[in-house]
Amino acid sequence: MPEVVLFPASRTVRLDRTLYSTSCMPGALPAERLMPPHQILLSYWAARRGTREVPLRDNIDPVDIRQILPHVMLWDAEFDGGYRCRVAGTAIDTEMAGSLKGVRLADLTCSLLDEAKREFDAVRDGGMASYAERTMGWRGRPFVYYRHLLLPVANDAGAVHQLIGVMTFHAVPDTAAA
Repeated sequence: MPEVVLFPASRTVRLDRTLYSTSCMPGALPAERLMPPHQILLSYWAARRGTREVPLRDNIDPVDIRQILPHVMLWDAEFDGGYRCRVAGTAIDTEMAGSLKGVRLADLTCSLLDEAKREFDAVRDGGMASYAERTMGWRGRPFVYYRHLLLPVANDAGAVHQLIGVMTFHAVPDTAAA
């Protein structure tokens, strides 16, 4: 697969680019970058967390956030260190041009997969929030980017075993595409 795609008017765009990425404690997320679905999930997650560092899975009910369900995804942390998508909302599946349900993160064809894996690991291993903005050249859509927020969810023993997230999709601004 070529590293550069040529477009009319001599514009070139790398297929996969990270426009922004951070893994941090949830309170340190860049609020100005979060879209309303990200803000709704973050508020819901914080309310369900209570006094714990991470909410328990039993305290998370997607029906409570039905206004953002098309953008919600849930990933299982697997014993081998990988991640498998348990469920993805309809907006995510539409933009990805196929269902992510059952897909392992390692099976996605994005050239920035190692970077994404480090973000997932920061959520699972450090109880952090991870927020990233990346282009979708790997899906044949270099002028579209997604913004994703991932948050940890714990099992009854308190270990992070799932990641809940939100993805929104946007046109790449001309200044970012050049």
